Amino acid sequence: MCNWMMKALEVFNRLMGRDLWTAFPQKFFQNRPLETVQKDHCFYCSRKLENFEMHPPGRTPRYMHDHCYRKIALRGPKQFCLTCGEPLPQEQIHAQMGNPRELSHVFHPGLCEDYHSLLAGIVLGVVPAQVPMLPQYAGNKLLSFNSFSAPHRFFEDAIDVEPVKPRRQVKFLKFLE
Repeated sequence: MCNWMMKALEVFNRLMGRDLWTAFPQKFFQNRPLETVQKDHCFYCSRKLENFEMHPPGRTPRYMHDHCYRKIALRGPKQFCLTCGEPLPQEQIHAQMGNPRELSHVFHPGLCEDYHSLLAGIVLGVVPAQVPMLPQYAGNKLLSFNSFSAPHRFFEDAIDVEPVKPRRQVKFLKFLE
């Protein structure tokens, strides 16, 4: 089984200092926003997870209740990626049939799996719950969460601010000779 805690740490360290809005496609944030995931709360049902549920002895850390995990993993092979909603390749569908408990088979490798592991890391507490993000502007209006402008236009439409004028003028003194 995949250790989502280690995967989340790896993804977070790789993305450190980058803006998440440019690291992942916008549809990921629309399908499952970062704000919907909380530390110590089930990824699936959002109810509180107890420590013994998250860290069972001798097993990998869990970010879902066992019954929530079974609802996702054991309900037949998934035809579509759980992150982006696009069709999965046939190899992954067959891999799900061979090992239905392995959740990594229901995500496209790369960005889809990375985004899911980042969310799992928030639940497990290894990724900060408040991941920094840059606000986006259009004209002089701050856009809401679901209506971000394209990342490359961020500085183009930034609010114009007049430079601050100093209140006192600094005079340079001469040294006595």
